[in-house]
Amino acid sequence: MVDAPGFPKKGRHSVGVAPRYSGSVGAVGNRQVAVTVQRAAAGSVVCLDAALYLPREWTDDRGRCDAAGVPGEVGYRPKWERALGLLGRAKASGVTGVALADAGCGTPAAFRRRLEAQGWAYAVAATPKVVVIAADEDLGPVPPWRGTGDRPRRPAEVRHLQVKPTSVRQWAADRGADFRAVTWPAGPRGSRRARFAARRVQPAGKVTSRRMPGGECGLLAGRRRRRRSCCRTCRREPHCGRWPG
Repeated sequence: MVDAPGFPKKGRHSVGVAPRYSGSVGAVGNRQVAVTVQRAAAGSVVCLDAALYLPREWTDDRGRCDAAGVPGEVGYRPKWERALGLLGRAKASGVTGVALADAGCGTPAAFRRRLEAQGWAYAVAATPKVVVIAADEDLGPVPPWRGTGDRPRRPAEVRHLQVKPTSVRQWAADRGADFRAVTWPAGPRGSRRARFAARRVQPAGKVTSRRMPGGECGLLAGRRRRRRSCCRTCRREPHCGRWPG
């Protein structure tokens, strides 16, 4: 499992510290962030590897890096790229299993492609803006080679942009009848309930740049019922009555 926990810090001199939002605290504060690879086994989670994340605020300020002792060859790398390096080391050490990641890493198509290249089975979150086409979409035949130039590798419908990719958000909106309610236990808070729909798709971000779509994969889209709250901080039942105007 890939994660990026934050560690609260005071001041601005700790390497990599920057204002970051914390979901556990629900506020923005000074934090260092570490990209980690963790393994869940026998009811416990063990951290296998970690790397400090340097945001652009640091890598773009060479004087600040020099003052903190950051080596000159260290530059900016997005979290998903650092995660791939850690996963590669884990794979080389004999670690196997299913790679899990949140949308911060799972959204970039390059992350998913390189997971496949490393030999990982994976289940990652992605933002609703990711575009897809159905796995059984007819892309047409690959045009015959005319004897000059490069041999065609893209089907005709991709070459002429006849395939219409759609965002995951729109895909879910168009298939409301496909969603089914699922209830599952959620620890001491009791059970949780949401609606899900599953379909085989092809990531299609490349289609818009006149390239082939990504390999076939499974898409699981979820809809969670939003509970109306009386104010931003109150989640009590019954409500305090301070409904937003």
